[in-house]
Amino acid sequence: MSQTNPYRVGTRHTVTVELLDDNAAALARMADGRKVRVPGGVPGDEVRLEITARGRKELWAKIIEITTPSPRRIDPPCAIMARCGTCPWQAVAYGDQLAAKGRVLRQALARHPSLAGASVHDPVGLGKPVGYRTKIQMPAGGHRHSILLGFYAPRSHAFIAARECVVQHPLAERMRTEIIHILNRHNVAPYEENTRTGDLRHLLVRVAEGTGEVGAVLVLRSYEDVDWAMLASELAAIDGLTGVWANENDSTGNAVLGPRTVHLGGARRLRDRVAGIDLLRTPVSFFQTNHRATEQLVGIVRGMLPERIPTLVDLYAGGGLFAATLAARTERMHLVESNAEAVAAARATLVALGAEHATMHLGRAEDELPKLAATHPTVDAMIVDPPRAGIGPEAIAAIAALRPQHLVYVSCRVKSLVRDLKALAAGGFELREVRCVDMFPHTPHLEAACLLTPAPPDKTHAA
Repeated sequence: MSQTNPYRVGTRHTVTVELLDDNAAALARMADGRKVRVPGGVPGDEVRLEITARGRKELWAKIIEITTPSPRRIDPPCAIMARCGTCPWQAVAYGDQLAAKGRVLRQALARHPSLAGASVHDPVGLGKPVGYRTKIQMPAGGHRHSILLGFYAPRSHAFIAARECVVQHPLAERMRTEIIHILNRHNVAPYEENTRTGDLRHLLVRVAEGTGEVGAVLVLRSYEDVDWAMLASELAAIDGLTGVWANENDSTGNAVLGPRTVHLGGARRLRDRVAGIDLLRTPVSFFQTNHRATEQLVGIVRGMLPERIPTLVDLYAGGGLFAATLAARTERMHLVESNAEAVAAARATLVALGAEHATMHLGRAEDELPKLAATHPTVDAMIVDPPRAGIGPEAIAAIAALRPQHLVYVSCRVKSLVRDLKALAAGGFELREVRCVDMFPHTPHLEAACLLTPAPPDKTHAA
């Protein structure tokens, strides 16, 4: 790289931050139009920055000085926001966060003729965007007798200790403090990534806000190295802690949870209540991380579907949230889910509800849907709530073959959502309506529920 390059790493520049998009860092431009990503920037800020990295299409920089703060800038409620990176938009006024998310989604849909005609509603926000995370998942750091919990700095495994976290549920915050106090007293060591020594890798705490029950999972390098059963009674005796589990993860990858989970004490499942419906779930199976937004999301999905549904398919069903809250409106339900823990929790929930018309299918969507089509060729409604990566072409082809009259696609990632909506449009569906909730305040992420119906033959689009 030529030393005369004006944007080499370490050079300093003054720019004005332009906008928030679907990236954790705000966007600015150099005088020649070159894009630069500015973590912690707020639209309207004039900042002095230093180039930290050069990408193929963008530069990355850190703020050295905010020379003129934006009128949209607020004091973030978290003292470590700039170093942690988990809530990169905390310095942006909440109304501006919601507006940015709505704009990003509208622009992404408008780029594609097959999706441009849908009615897209403004995101529904939270009244108070703090204390909302009902799932905490924090890596361990520090030392033996002095375990700390925190987060990793953006794009690294540099540990940032967090003695408190304003977006996490107060019950979860109290539980993690008490759990770490007990583990420190019992000589438990934090996991050390470089040497692969130590015991505790992560602490996962789930709050069932609908009932106030709380579950905790200790993610360990090896379950066998410490007499964790000896600690079980002391952990389970923490006031308000409903159940305790240990999960064993000896991998070297980034996955938080390993394949083996052991129940240590207390209840084996958590009871929750969403939209007036009782649910049973385990801390290690997927469930939304924001109770207030989940209530809103369930209401949106229910409102997109008919009052009476002869046959409903809940694809990527997780613990059965949508199926449980729609059970009274259906005659037949089929839940498809590949995680055995989630299937067990969903089955327990539906049995407790007396939903004898529900059938569980343990397996991948692309494998189970063709089997379902062979025995149930008519599907009136389908809910699809996949992981962030979205769904593959085989599953989309299977959905198109079943041709549900009402298809609700739920997604937390704009990029995969738009890709899959285009493929569904090519498969014979028309996007009718998009409604969003702010499941993840202070981040670029948005939870969207999209209603699709079979398109007339003349409106089917190529992918």
